[in-house]
Amino acid sequence: MPHKKNPDVFELTRAKCNKLQSLPQQIMMIANNLPSGYFRDLQIIKEVFIPAFQELKELLADDDLYNERDKSERTYS
Repeated sequence: MPHKKNPDVFELTRAKCNKLQSLPQQIMMIANNLPSGYFRDLQIIKEVFIPAFQELKELLADDDLYNERDKSERTYS
């Protein structure tokens, strides 16, 4: 129906939040059986951890954009 708004943004936000919430479990599973010291296995943590910051930054930017648009729709002229 053309008069309804698409709630797709909420579904995407929920999915991204769930993905970010799973990061501690992923890092724990990678580092679980490592002996003390530096190991190349820790490089795999970077592959998971560093892109998460970019995704979190995008998620927060989307949220700010949505909040600004929502505020402008609620103001009365």
